[in-house]
Amino acid sequence: MACRRLISCSLLLLPLLAGGQERVVIDTDGAADDLRAICLLLAAPSVEIRAIVTSEGALSPGEATRKVRALLRAAGRDDILIGTGRSLALPPPRWREQSRRVPWGDERDDDGEAPPAVALLREIAREGACTFVALGALTNLADLLDSLPAARENIPRVIWYNGHDDPRASANHAADPASAARVLSGGIPARIISGEHLAITIDPAFVEAISSIDAPLARLLVAAHRSPALRRVVDAGHMKTWDDLAALYLLDPDLFTARPCSPSVSLLALDGEKAVTRAMALICHVLKIAR
Repeated sequence: MACRRLISCSLLLLPLLAGGQERVVIDTDGAADDLRAICLLLAAPSVEIRAIVTSEGALSPGEATRKVRALLRAAGRDDILIGTGRSLALPPPRWREQSRRVPWGDERDDDGEAPPAVALLREIAREGACTFVALGALTNLADLLDSLPAARENIPRVIWYNGHDDPRASANHAADPASAARVLSGGIPARIISGEHLAITIDPAFVEAISSIDAPLARLLVAAHRSPALRRVVDAGHMKTWDDLAALYLLDPDLFTARPCSPSVSLLALDGEKAVTRAMALICHVLKIAR
């Protein structure tokens, strides 16, 4: 019943996904909420994922690359390029072991090394405009701008999940504050998404709703959230939409309200409970229509 309500409501969202595709690069640190965000963007017909690069955070860049490669293989999207970011040699966060155990697909057939993230980003930057969706630290983007300053002309905006109303209080900022400062002071329009006060709970009812969708990415997400790594967290109601909010903003900016922080930087959050309901419907709808 819950899924029928969500999918019925999601029919109202069809115009939001119409029109041309937006080219994006995704930067992930391999957290479970990144898996949900990437699956949404893989499923959305309005998004063309040009590449996925990995950064230090929930996992090391190399570990995150293996997760991404497994996901793209499961999704049949080997056309998407992958780049591995540089290690920051940080102490691992307390959720690293859990992140390692979350299945993103079959990791046993890993193909080995991926090219350096910055080299890949330089190639993409020379091709034309590409939105940067950051689900972790801003290391790779800062390194790109340091090595190729002209790249900023082909980055129309940065969408960054940061977790808190004060970006400096988040794990994604704390992983590499120097890179964050360079990017956010560089004049590129940045939209920083916060889920501190309002987010969607990923609970058993929501996973059950996704389970009724007969689509590969939906099945992959259900398997991940019913795995031993996440089941207890989901059952307890402790799993929220965090980095997935960055994907939702890209798909429907009207779900969010904005507060300017500087001429080029704004902080955004879900615009009340109606936005939460609409966002839940959007998630179901996008997974259902996945190509």
